[in-house]
Amino acid sequence: MNSVLRRSHEPSWCCFFTAFIFDRATTIRTLFENMVATLVKPATRLTTAAPIFVGLSIFGCYAIHAHLIISEGQLALEQNPIKWTNTGNEPLDAFFDIILTFFTYTVTPGTSVRAFGYSFWTSISVFVAIMELEAVRTGASSWMQRTAFWAILYEGVGGGVIIPLYALAFLSQYPTPSSRGSAIPATAADGVVFGLLFGYAPSVIAMYAISSPRALAVFQFFPLYVSALRYIYTSVLGRSHRQQPLTKTETIKGYTVTLRTLAVVGIVSAYFHIQYILLPIISHSTPLTHFKHLYVPSITSPSPATTTAITAVHHILQWDNILILGSMFLAGIWDFDLATKFKVILWSFGVGVALGPGAALAGVWAYRQSVIRDMQRKVKE
Repeated sequence: MNSVLRRSHEPSWCCFFTAFIFDRATTIRTLFENMVATLVKPATRLTTAAPIFVGLSIFGCYAIHAHLIISEGQLALEQNPIKWTNTGNEPLDAFFDIILTFFTYTVTPGTSVRAFGYSFWTSISVFVAIMELEAVRTGASSWMQRTAFWAILYEGVGGGVIIPLYALAFLSQYPTPSSRGSAIPATAADGVVFGLLFGYAPSVIAMYAISSPRALAVFQFFPLYVSALRYIYTSVLGRSHRQQPLTKTETIKGYTVTLRTLAVVGIVSAYFHIQYILLPIISHSTPLTHFKHLYVPSITSPSPATTTAITAVHHILQWDNILILGSMFLAGIWDFDLATKFKVILWSFGVGVALGPGAALAGVWAYRQSVIRDMQRKVKE
């Protein structure tokens, strides 16, 4: 350490720390890769993953549901309900009303939660694209194909609670690093694009453009729209990839469409992150404080004295953002041993800061797809 201090000419702890890291970069990288290589051994892979992802789900229950109750955010939402449904079933009506109320506050003009929502929903489109693409991958398990099941759960219980479990289910279909999945048929990939274009995008646009209870009520079911439209496109407009062997042309086109889909949702997510998160933070008089206000949720429960319906919704979205995208990022790295590639994690961190977590997630899963493609080529050779 003394040699590092002598080489540093600036009396700054930051310089000392930077010099120390670079001086020992090789050692740190070796230790990191050895640790990850141990974790992803076939014998310990899922037994290690299960506690982590289940733990994230349990933490999601605490950070979202427990915080909502302790901070009296749920009471604030219930005191200002947006009612539209009237099924005659009181528990069902209450369920729909609280969700409708939640979505109403996410689009309230002039609030930080509305600005954060632009970035949030476009980042979530990356997750939706990944979930739908993995559902149509040849050989995908029945759990992966049931996207409507996962959609209903994360709509009703919360994405921060359910998506870590989805990520664990994804890993469970590949019990060893060598069982990495197969191709995504061209028709199925086109169906995912169709579902995103005519199911997800119109729902989000309608939510912000119309801002009426009816539009918001329609938007609530966007995951089902994406799945239904994808299924219709694949079944009606193209031949089913499960009935006949894939041709080489279909495999190549499916790979291309998959990468383009991830690229597009990643670019859209990056644009909204820059426009509504990064630029306002940079131009703010206190950038760090504004960043924490927009993006960083409280680990402890917010005070009931300062909690309103809008701040409660913002708090939930912040934790959903971290737990949904974080779980999928971790699953993408874990599944293909990407964590041993130290530079990929550093690259993803840089992209996440500059372009947002949605863009970083899209990049990791696009890389994952390229690894699958290379694996398929080697098998054929």
